[in-house]
Order: sequence, then structure tokens, then C-alpha cells
Amino acid sequence: MSKTPLSSTPNRRGSSVTVRCSYCINTYTTSSATTLSEARCPSCRRHHQYLNAMRRIRHWWRYRAANPALASRHTSDK
Repeated sequence: MSKTPLSSTPNRRGSSVTVRCSYCINTYTTSSATTLSEARCPSCRRHHQYLNAMRRIRHWWRYRAANPALASRHTSDK
């Protein structure tokens, strides 16, 4: 008795499809085609959004530290 592979095409009954996450072992049901290309479950997607936000903030602080005129212009105490 072999296991049936997870379908990567929408079934005929509805538009939802079961996909295995490519970052962890979870399977999740999705209805949009954009998540099929990512293949990320909702928890992994939230985690990657968090990592991207932290990267943006770090880049902003590095940019601000490299430009002292920008840093002094936005401080409230003169």
C-alpha cells in the first residue's frame, strides 16, 4: 500500500489544495496560486516577514549611522 503524493494541482471539487511546506514538515491547505509558488505554511510566512522587517530596520540604522547629517536633522534636542 503506497502513500498517495500530495497534489500540487487544484482538485475538481473546490479551489483549495493541500501543499507541503518547503521550509518545515507541515502540510497546509491553500486556495491562492501565490502560496503554491512559495510553498510556505502560514507560520513560516509570518517568520520570514519578521526576518525581512528586522533586516530592513538594521539596514536603516546602518544607513543613518553612515550619514551623520541625517541623524542630526531628525533629533529633537538641538
